[in-house]
Amino acid sequence: MKGRVHLVLRSGQLHRIWIYVVVISAIVASATPVSALYYTQSVIVLFLASCVPFVNGKISKRPKFKSRPLLITFLIILLIFTTCFLNKDTKISYYIGVSLQVISAWMIMESYSEREYINTYIKIFIIISVYSTLLTLILNVDRALLQQMPLVYPIDSKIASWRTIYYIYNVWDIYAQFSIIRNSACFREPGVWGSFVILAILFKISQMRENGSFLREKSERKKDMMELLILVVGTITSLSTSTIVCLCLCVVIYFFNTKHTKKQLYLLGGAILAVLILLFRYQNLLFDKLNINSSSYISTLDRIQGVQKSIGCWLDSPFFGVGYTNYFATVTEGVNTFSFLFVLGEFGIIIFGIFLFMLFKAAIKRNFTGLTTVIVFIIFAFILNIQNLIFTPLILILMYYGISIYRKNKTSHAKKMVLNGGDIR
Repeated sequence: MKGRVHLVLRSGQLHRIWIYVVVISAIVASATPVSALYYTQSVIVLFLASCVPFVNGKISKRPKFKSRPLLITFLIILLIFTTCFLNKDTKISYYIGVSLQVISAWMIMESYSEREYINTYIKIFIIISVYSTLLTLILNVDRALLQQMPLVYPIDSKIASWRTIYYIYNVWDIYAQFSIIRNSACFREPGVWGSFVILAILFKISQMRENGSFLREKSERKKDMMELLILVVGTITSLSTSTIVCLCLCVVIYFFNTKHTKKQLYLLGGAILAVLILLFRYQNLLFDKLNINSSSYISTLDRIQGVQKSIGCWLDSPFFGVGYTNYFATVTEGVNTFSFLFVLGEFGIIIFGIFLFMLFKAAIKRNFTGLTTVIVFIIFAFILNIQNLIFTPLILILMYYGISIYRKNKTSHAKKMVLNGGDIR
């Protein structure tokens, strides 16, 4: 019996440790320079990392699967390959890669509770926010350090896209040379980092609401506020227009979903003031892309023009899309930033409808008040239609937890021993 208890404890410890491997693998495979340069390898690593807790969990007890996510997974995979075969697309490796990411997201959802995943996600993004904010400040103070960072060249390109510090921190090279250095953290650009850290902020606010932070010990309230502040600072240093807009919406959500002390309200007011100062100080950097007289407006114009082409692809094949090869023969990668139109054009309205349902359920799962639940969905939609991130693992995992249903079961004797460090209390 004693040997069995130690075995359960070791298994539980491995389970808790391995989730960090899984989430880090998902981050690496989600719109980072590493995933751009080594797409196949990053997807395979994520898939294998996801298999470990999934297989271990299913062979150690009677296999049980949540019916709705399993059915949706089969349906998504079926639709993906239906699109491939109907369009006679030879890029089968692309469809296999997308399918592996979908399956990985499903396995992660089956292996870990939503609370475990969210807690891990928040912790990792707090660490990323701390070091990336410090590095951003240091590089802006001492610009000579930037020139010492190695250049990263995309495949078959003689023009460098990034400067990097071991891929855990990346800087857009062409923009950093002539402008302020914006925080991209380990991602390909500031807007992507901003999108994923906004999710961490939403998770943190949801966590604080669930835990009843305003009723907890003073030290724990301070810890919650400090973690939230770290994530907010990391968000602001991206200086991304879309991210700042989403952050303002997060402030509204926070205000209506948590109770506050006077000190917290003062802190919140100070944060809002800091954001307003930044908006005023860097208004040209943030809003030039909306100014028709600015050179930055070209990227906005390209995106607008890409909308018509994406819609055209969808109208050519409304139910199953035109597939990868046909889509990118019409819509170039650079102007393809609208996730919803991308899914419609490439895969059709059926998969789009499934994803929309999953995103809506993910917004509801945050357990916010009625109006702010709508705001959460708006944030999801806004993020996904500024950056094409819908098939990244971090977004797929979010959607899968949205449709998962957890039933409260009686805690087993062995599980109680794991939770209580081996003692029954």
